[in-house]
This record gives sequence, structure tokens and C-alpha cells, in this order.
Amino acid sequence: MSFKNFFIIIALFLTGCHPCCVKDSYHSQYHHLSAKRETLAQEKPFKEGNYYLALLVDAKHLDYTNAETLLSTVAKHPNGSRERDVGHAWIILGGIKDGKKIVIEGGHSGELGIVQPRYLEGIFLHMDEPNPIRYLFSSLKDGYFENGPGKHAPTYALYIDLPEEKFLKLYDLIQPEHYHFSEYSLTESQCTIFVAKVAALAGIDLDHEIAISVPEYTTLAGEPIRLWKDPQYSTMTISTPDILERSMIRAVQRGEARPAVRWYGKWRKNFLG
Repeated sequence: MSFKNFFIIIALFLTGCHPCCVKDSYHSQYHHLSAKRETLAQEKPFKEGNYYLALLVDAKHLDYTNAETLLSTVAKHPNGSRERDVGHAWIILGGIKDGKKIVIEGGHSGELGIVQPRYLEGIFLHMDEPNPIRYLFSSLKDGYFENGPGKHAPTYALYIDLPEEKFLKLYDLIQPEHYHFSEYSLTESQCTIFVAKVAALAGIDLDHEIAISVPEYTTLAGEPIRLWKDPQYSTMTISTPDILERSMIRAVQRGEARPAVRWYGKWRKNFLG
């Protein structure tokens, strides 16, 4: 998920950020992890049907208490990793079409910096404008469907069997001529949003958004910088794997899907031959 540069931007703008200890507010954000462990412990072996959908997420369990704690846990994940990313989300769609077995694994990625500047570069290119932060709200034209999980392993996964007609609708949805993978946006079109849209068409509504405040003024290299003049840029709502994971767990608790982390491990091994 290409949010790494986004958080580097905010880290540059918010001075005085430093690692801080995990507080009660952090634990309150992740009460659902006990339910996660329970659902995974109850996962039983199963074999996929002729038509199925799996949703997978690699959630880093960042601290959204405030900008400082968020940046601190991006810089060093709560598990000690220093990958400095916010995770990823992707799907597996399996079925039969025109007599042929079809299996698709992948998700939405982008921000390659080839067609347009990356978000970090774009911010600095617009520093002489009243709202330089607006570049974070723009859509880039270098998005694409990334096959496979990338470097990610799922922290949670769910599985549902599909009727044939729903499989065909999902198959059509994710075709490049129908889903605009070339459009990549932090706020409207990225991996978590893609998974949520696929889930909705399959009949599962998943929460995935969180709002982040953007300071109007900050200091960079000792110089005052105005990030925005128009208040519409004071808050940025993004979709994150952490919120998605929580919602996936609740979907399993409601009986809308089954947990599938161990299933995925075996499936991936068989898929790779």
C-alpha cells in the first residue's frame, strides 16, 4: 500500500514528533484483537468451493490517538518492524468462466512517480500556492492491479462461497475496462477501498475509513509553512487496513464469512505448486 510517502510528508511537517509509550488509548483501539484470536483459533480446515472470494489484510495496528502517536507507530510498528508502511489489502477470486478455472489474487497499487510526481514531490512543487496540501487529495494516473500479495502476509483473512452469478459480477467488476485501476488516490481509490468495494458487491459491508487532522501551519527547517488556507483541507479521510481488519473480524463474528488465515497458507502453497 503506497501510504509510506504520505506519512513521510506529515512527519516532515509535524515537528517535535518522537516515539512515545503505548497508552490506554491505544489498547482501546484494539480491543477487537482478542476476538480476532478467538476466531482464528476456531478456524477449521476447509476446501474452497467452485466459486469463492477471500479478502486479506495486512494490518500494522498503528496508534490513531493523534498525529504524533500515529507517526511514531508508522516509524516503528508496534511489533518492532521498521518497514514504515501502513499495510495492504487484497483479494482472491476463484471460479469457472467459459469452462475454464479462474483464480485471481491481487490488489490495487500505485504512486510510481512515472506519470506524475509522487505525493511527497507534489507537495513541495506546490509550496508557492495557498493550499499546497491539496496535492494529497489529487488522483494520480499510474495506478495498477498488482498480482499476488506483494511482500505482505495476512494478519487476517476471511472467506465466503459465492453463487455463480455473483462470481461473474465480481469478475466483471475487477476487469481493467470496468475498474479504473489507473486512477490511484489516497482518499478515493487505493487497496483498502478496492477490497471494500469487492466485499460490498459480495454482500458484506466493511468499515475502512478514519479521519486525520491536517494542521494549517507548521515549521520546516525553521521556516513557517502554511499547508492550507481553505478549511476543506483541514481534515483528510483515508481508508486503512487497520479499520478494515476490525470490520472483517466483526463480519466473521456475525456469521457472514469464515476466518481463513490458515486456509490461505495452504492455498498459497498449492497455488505456487
